[in-house]
Amino acid sequence: MDTHAHMVDTHDDLVEIYRGGSKNYYKVTCMVCGESHQSPIKPGYSSDAFVKEYNREIRVVGCDMLLSHLLGAHPDLYMLGDTLDKESQ
Repeated sequence: MDTHAHMVDTHDDLVEIYRGGSKNYYKVTCMVCGESHQSPIKPGYSSDAFVKEYNREIRVVGCDMLLSHLLGAHPDLYMLGDTLDKESQ
């Protein structure tokens, strides 16, 4: 969860939250391949007040989706980061 917190706290632009029709959505776009994922914010909890109160938590969920995509679609990047971390120790 530390990785998620770092992403939310330092990369606020990774998760886009927007209103479409009567629902609020979050959207993440992969910075490597451009693939995006959007999802409605939990049905029944998509009021603007809910989004404002739980903005950080919604962004954590979005970052989790992005991390899952990065690990699944771009595992070579994960391995490169792991290699660089080991070399710097």
